[in-house]
Amino acid sequence: MATGARSIMQFVENLSDRQAAKAVRARIDWKYALGLELTDSGFDFSVLSEFRQRLLDGGMEQQLLDRMLVVLAEHKLLKQLAASQSKHGIDLMAPVRPDVSWQARENTGYTIKDFKVDWDAQTVTCPQSVIATYWKPLVDSWGNEIIRIRFSSKACRQCKARPLCTRQSTETRFLTLRPQAKHEALVKSREEQETEEWKERYAKRAGVEGTISQGVRAFGLRQFPYIGLAKTHLQHILTVAAINLARLDTWFTGKKRAHTRFSHFAALRPASQ
Repeated sequence: MATGARSIMQFVENLSDRQAAKAVRARIDWKYALGLELTDSGFDFSVLSEFRQRLLDGGMEQQLLDRMLVVLAEHKLLKQLAASQSKHGIDLMAPVRPDVSWQARENTGYTIKDFKVDWDAQTVTCPQSVIATYWKPLVDSWGNEIIRIRFSSKACRQCKARPLCTRQSTETRFLTLRPQAKHEALVKSREEQETEEWKERYAKRAGVEGTISQGVRAFGLRQFPYIGLAKTHLQHILTVAAINLARLDTWFTGKKRAHTRFSHFAALRPASQ
């Protein structure tokens, strides 16, 4: 895997094939990292492209990263060895817009989650067991499908819990729902994102975004010098391996993390805010 190590080093510094071959031939730090003699004359730059093509022809590209992970795990540099098989199921995790009604903000009234929706009968029952039969599908100003629910005026005016529903003196309680699948997903997401478990999982987003930013800014992740999905996939694998190697170097050498960057406008904000 000597050529594999050279390829990873190439992606660590985002070099072309010619530049990488020259680095192997002329730079002491590269010779040291690759375990080469100082008198090693290097190789022709075309070896790198031929090596990548052999990897693709043999379906061996994943082994570059897998072998690195095995070695790191053997030296206890990984908390857990990652599986090489890709997961096709995607768990989309992101915060949803909270309920902005006054009932939810003040936590003193009936919010939308307190109403029971019967999707088959197209009715909604309030916490006081009053059933609303007004069910009208509409499209809002942004082109989203919604369902407008309205309770009867007579039932609302006589209800003792009216202050928990509406502050209007004459109007009844209105509700706006999404179609069933979206509504249920929204309610579930709002409940989950208030839990400590969800907040702990979501906190990992900063690390994920930092990794993507590092890949883009330092390793040219969005620039593909190769044609075809197979070669692009190989580039992604080499880039991941290069990021791992660069982070290990940062850790071993004790380099300090850069401070969070703020725009000039954001820097004007008072520290108390």
